[in-house]
Amino acid sequence: MFKKPATLKPASTLKSSARRAFITHLQSLYPALAHATPEQIAEVVPAGLKQCGATTSGGHKAVIYTDEKGKPLWFEVGHEAASALQQSQQQHKKQAHNGKGKANNVQSNLAEVIPTIYALWLMPTLLPRLPTWPQIVDPTLLGGSALMIPGLLPSPHTFPDDLQWREPAEQGDGTTEGDKDGSSSSGSSLPQKTSLVAITAYPSPVPLVIARLETDMKDIITKRASGEKGKAASTLHALGDHIWELGGKEDPPNDEEVQTRSAVVQQPPSDDAASNVEKGVESITLSDDKPADTAAAGQEDIKDEGVDNKQKPGTGENKFTVDEVDEILHLALLLSLKQIAKQPGTTLPMPTSALYSTYVLPNRSSQWPPLDAKGRKRARIAPSLVASAISDNGNDGKILEAESTDIRHCSAKKLAKWIKQEEKHGLFKTKDVKGKDTVITTINDSHADLRGLEAYLTIAQAQQQGATEADGSTTANGPNGVTNPSATTAPKAIIVIERFWRPSSSCVKLFQEMGCETSNPVSKPVIRKHVLQFIQEKELVDPRNQAMVRIEDPHLTHALYPKASLKDIPAALRREELLERLLSVSCIEFHRTSRLTPEHAAKVTQSNAKGDDASALENLELDKEKGEIVGQMTKGAAQLVKVEIKTRQGRKVISLITNVEVYAIDAEQFAADLMRIVGASASCSTLPGSTAKHPKHEIFVQGDQRKAIFDLLESQHGLDRKHVHIHDMTKK
Repeated sequence: MFKKPATLKPASTLKSSARRAFITHLQSLYPALAHATPEQIAEVVPAGLKQCGATTSGGHKAVIYTDEKGKPLWFEVGHEAASALQQSQQQHKKQAHNGKGKANNVQSNLAEVIPTIYALWLMPTLLPRLPTWPQIVDPTLLGGSALMIPGLLPSPHTFPDDLQWREPAEQGDGTTEGDKDGSSSSGSSLPQKTSLVAITAYPSPVPLVIARLETDMKDIITKRASGEKGKAASTLHALGDHIWELGGKEDPPNDEEVQTRSAVVQQPPSDDAASNVEKGVESITLSDDKPADTAAAGQEDIKDEGVDNKQKPGTGENKFTVDEVDEILHLALLLSLKQIAKQPGTTLPMPTSALYSTYVLPNRSSQWPPLDAKGRKRARIAPSLVASAISDNGNDGKILEAESTDIRHCSAKKLAKWIKQEEKHGLFKTKDVKGKDTVITTINDSHADLRGLEAYLTIAQAQQQGATEADGSTTANGPNGVTNPSATTAPKAIIVIERFWRPSSSCVKLFQEMGCETSNPVSKPVIRKHVLQFIQEKELVDPRNQAMVRIEDPHLTHALYPKASLKDIPAALRREELLERLLSVSCIEFHRTSRLTPEHAAKVTQSNAKGDDASALENLELDKEKGEIVGQMTKGAAQLVKVEIKTRQGRKVISLITNVEVYAIDAEQFAADLMRIVGASASCSTLPGSTAKHPKHEIFVQGDQRKAIFDLLESQHGLDRKHVHIHDMTKK
């Protein structure tokens, strides 16, 4: 709505009476503001509040309320813009005439006034907060796109209770009734359709986007839990738009500041605190011995000062100390950097938020101390990297609980500080981009910690094993229902592509003279064996240079240069150059795509490499229960899976995937799996020219998801990355 600059009119300062009426109007709209202290109210509705008329680039009428320095705090938009102030003044006069001292809390006919992100940074609990993944926030939501249901966090974290404001009457003894669908919020207190929400980039609590719900939150939670699609919320205002620019392009506050402001607002003032407010005290501190019924339910203590590194972040047998969390995250970072350095398709610079959410979180060890990649024994990790685990005295380890080992429970407490700490180890270099996320520019892949790191069982791998076992194989469950990583899984089938060639008319006589098959396609090692034997029998090796082969035999000459004149034919060629030219000029290529178990795939690959006349596939007994399939011999080279990274509608980045049918992959199921993994909207559409026998589909997914696509193709479908072509069209 405000992606392009709006046309502004001169601003005017509100009178004191108008400001008081405006505050009453806002308190009727936002209960958190009604329970705030005078100092907190003065921050979001300061003295000297200004009103400025505006017209958006789309022609919509708007009113923006700013402080004396021009920072936008509230705005109205639509044909009823500017009616809120008029309505509030009329209501204020009516209440004064009737002798009523309190505002009417009925919100049915109140004109809507929307807080800006600047107001939410001052009072984060004004709106319900809805977390989503960082890669969904930027660039999707910051680009003005809607938030789709698959982009939300899975249940029970879709609408977490610890990010919401609750009236004191709702808290009672400090607890709230859990919703039956897995949300921690009760169904009666969930936002309804058209309600305003603030969207955060998990795990940060900082609001970055203001949006309007497209359906009831209860339905959104239910649909997210069942994997349904749909639009969750439409973006109204976000970091980076014109309203944000009017405020001086301020950077978002840190997580600790927002957590502190959230906790203060959620505390209803005590009698002593209320008396302090009346005396004009500028700041109020919450006492440590506050009663349980006034404590903020579900809030976590994340203060930097006074943290004991041996203190556990929570209670329970699987909770971790701060030292352990530091080592778990550091180890996950090492594995992530090693993976990124080995991936030619991964581009730098990379936002640190994407590094943390896409790589570090899935790469945390599934158990502490870490297990090896097979989950059978302790991983061989340098003692300096797992110092806290050495003192375990040989216990069986603790199953990792993801929520207790994220950035909020380490010593740094926030992502930016943690990145700076890790950068001091010399693992990578960063660059701060003004107004945007810090980015990783280079990785020191020669660092000793990276070179010496051995693989261990990660959370993502353990979850994948658990999903495979749940489909029918034997499972072994550990504590809290977590799949035991040591449980064995059936070997998965992988893709094997065999290449064959058959001589064309210009090459048939040469193949006949060599004694090579002419009617059926044969592999490259078979052709090489016959060519080398032919060269030796015809004595075509150059005596002055044994690496060169003289082009003197008429059949060989015609096969290599069927239409060239004598002056264009070289006197000699190298052996490999001769073979490659023979295949490319005078032979017709075929291929066969099969899905085999690793054992059978190794036999077939070894047989073809030896140059056996018959493929090893002909003698194998296929295990169809493990998904083994032998493909048909098809003319032409094997097509690559194509992944195009494009930019649409300004800053929206999307990924388009085609040719998955070539490898017997169900396109619709692939889209569904991808949507579940990345948490972004994904769909599958039929391309022109598609038939029942030869289907052609295009898979669409929001964001640059090349890593997730690589991982899904490799882990679930056994497709090597050399069979995937990435075309990044976002680079200029």
